[in-house]
Amino acid sequence: MIKKILFITAFVLILANWIVNLRQPIVNSTGNTPSVSRCENVSMDIVSNIESGLKIQGGGHLKSAKAVKSKDFESVYFISAELEGEGMNNSIATFATNRLGEGGSIFSVNYVAKEFSDWGFGPDTTADITMSDDGAEESVNCVKNNL
Repeated sequence: MIKKILFITAFVLILANWIVNLRQPIVNSTGNTPSVSRCENVSMDIVSNIESGLKIQGGGHLKSAKAVKSKDFESVYFISAELEGEGMNNSIATFATNRLGEGGSIFSVNYVAKEFSDWGFGPDTTADITMSDDGAEESVNCVKNNL
């Protein structure tokens, strides 16, 4: 009988410890809590579509384009990329689109994208898409981590 009570007590203690550990954040070797990456690759079709609206002297293109789906909108993806071309020094432009496939609308979101493209400026639209929306800064970080 005592063995049975000890066995049940040990089982309850192990179960309680397991439940407590499930509620603790996972911490990596640097002491930081890792985040699940929301970065998505961007197809060459979308990159080409965005590039068609660039206005960089001597031509320009996007490098290391990454997308993040916003949690603030039903169907908005923020796309950030490093601008390459004359006078571009580590400039990261951020755009927004409502589709990662063909036929989506494109807006410039940060001031780099506004200055070096013909795409409408998101904060000036009725959608009011800005860099403070979820996914915008995250897409910039995706690019920075990919350079």
